[in-house]
This record gives sequence, structure tokens and C-alpha cells, in this order.
Amino acid sequence: MEKLEIRFPSKTWKYTNNCLDARTRLSISAFNTLVDICNETGLSMSRVASTLILEASKYIVYDKREE
Repeated sequence: MEKLEIRFPSKTWKYTNNCLDARTRLSISAFNTLVDICNETGLSMSRVASTLILEASKYIVYDKREE
């Protein structure tokens, strides 16, 4: 079986403790996929999105920029 990798360029952001700063916008297709998952599971959008992000983060490979 092929190893799952999600590739992203590296970029630095700052952490926050403010819930208003923690909001982000999704593409329409990502939002609709989230709705489908929530409708199937009965879980909240926040819980599903957070779980998916934390699980997907295990498979991310960062492509460091050469400087």
C-alpha cells in the first residue's frame, strides 16, 4: 500500500489564544463535504473539522523553501 502524504509549502503563522482569531473560511466544496459528514455522524461541525485537521496533520509533508 502506498504511503499517504499531504504536501504543503511551509509558511510561518503565529499561535493564538483568542477564539475569534481561530476562525477561518472554507471553500464551498470543503464546507459542503463537512456538512455531509456532520449529517451522517450527528457531530458538531467544530468537532468534525477539528478531528479531521488533527488526524490529517499526521500525514502532512512540508516542502521547505530554499532561501
